[in-house]
Amino acid sequence: MKTRADYRPVVAFFLFYYVFYSFFLHPFYSYDDLCYALDVEYGPPINLFHANHLFYNLTMRLVWSMMRGHASVMPRAIFTMQAINTMTAAGAVALLYRVLALSLGSRRAGLAAVLFGNNFALMQNASDSGCYAVASLASVFVLGLILKVNEWSAFRLGFLHGIAVLYHQLLILPAVTFCLRLRQRVSIALYLLGLASSCGMVYMVIGWYFHGPTIGSIFYWFTHYAGASVSPPGTRFIYFDLGHQGLVSLRALIESFSGSQDLAWLICFAVLLPISFKGDLPWVLWSWPVLFFCVQWIYFPSALTYRLLAWPALCALIAAGRIWKRTWAWMLALGFGVFLLVHNAITLHQRPIPYAIDMKRAYWLTRVAGPNDYFIFAGRGTDSITNVCMAYFAHAVPARSLYGYLFLQPNGDMTALNAQLSAVQSRGGRIFVESDLRDTHVLQSLEMERGLPSGTLAQTIQHWKPIVHILGPEGYAIDQAILDFHNNAGSQ
Repeated sequence: MKTRADYRPVVAFFLFYYVFYSFFLHPFYSYDDLCYALDVEYGPPINLFHANHLFYNLTMRLVWSMMRGHASVMPRAIFTMQAINTMTAAGAVALLYRVLALSLGSRRAGLAAVLFGNNFALMQNASDSGCYAVASLASVFVLGLILKVNEWSAFRLGFLHGIAVLYHQLLILPAVTFCLRLRQRVSIALYLLGLASSCGMVYMVIGWYFHGPTIGSIFYWFTHYAGASVSPPGTRFIYFDLGHQGLVSLRALIESFSGSQDLAWLICFAVLLPISFKGDLPWVLWSWPVLFFCVQWIYFPSALTYRLLAWPALCALIAAGRIWKRTWAWMLALGFGVFLLVHNAITLHQRPIPYAIDMKRAYWLTRVAGPNDYFIFAGRGTDSITNVCMAYFAHAVPARSLYGYLFLQPNGDMTALNAQLSAVQSRGGRIFVESDLRDTHVLQSLEMERGLPSGTLAQTIQHWKPIVHILGPEGYAIDQAILDFHNNAGSQ
């Protein structure tokens, strides 16, 4: 009979890592993090269902909407998502302890939880708005299901596994491990039926509703972000330079754990991994991290965040090693765990904060320009504002980055943009132009990136006549401009 005391270590792990991760809650956002927040706060329904993490944006929209209905001061979605992910990451560590305590005992379960909780990739994702804290919790949940194979029905296991896959598509890979554990054909068939009944059916319905009705269009939505053969050039992540990518993938695995690519960490793995091959968990559990490494060998091998989807299983396998029955091994593990925690905390603290100056510039622009005005900026380079930063932190200011515009008009035709600016000016709105857009080097960089003839952009920008120069934070500047096409009535 379980007692209340069984859950005290679970609570202790949660509280420790929640407090620890909370120290890293600061404005650290990647490009993708801001895209998540944009979709949650402003996106139409179709944006709530990304094929890679189907239910993440929807879940965050629902939570954020409920909070908005009860909070007197509503925080931005990105701050809400950060706070949720900090709790979720701590919850993943606590759940890993709970799942393994039933199979390995409290000491070795605690070791696995510490290895996972001190993991650099988890620390990093516990303080941002991306999907990987939730995906980490889902991966621990899947590990728990694999260990329940002999207790639960195969259909039930498949159905619940499918729910986890809805939070990250790559969590489908442990299906191989489930099949190896189930062994019997009838059980495997029931498991696959359960999997198809949850995630398979949901993917088909959402794919058909938003991206159908043809199979080809649904398949493109399901795979194009991953670099399928139908993806346009420049968007692919799948390559087959196996020798080079194998080393890159191995270094990324080390870095996801230690925050460093230093090969000295490889020695730690060389010692830790072999000792767990003869452990107290089913050997087929190795198929999960091994298969995952093989996938990342060819798919985005340098990515750290994907590693979180296999680390719970890897930490469990390390802790399952029989060497932990020896006292000296525990003393070594204690010192290693403390060192890893401090090392990763320092590494995380010293990382540069992306888009910090971009946020200052965007917030400043909200005090200069209003919803009736229009702002043109490069959207590329250190002297501009990244387009997604502008879209999120200055959402009320109508704006267009030239970098984004040229994706829509790859031939450099500025007719549509000039027509939009003319409409703003005719109704009394003001036009603001990033001052650096008058720099020849900035324009040439944009032209070279988009394959345009030299001088294409300058022909139009010379007709955006500056009338007021306005200085912003840390040397940033914009110009209020008027359109003047008198000398070139047929301008682009």
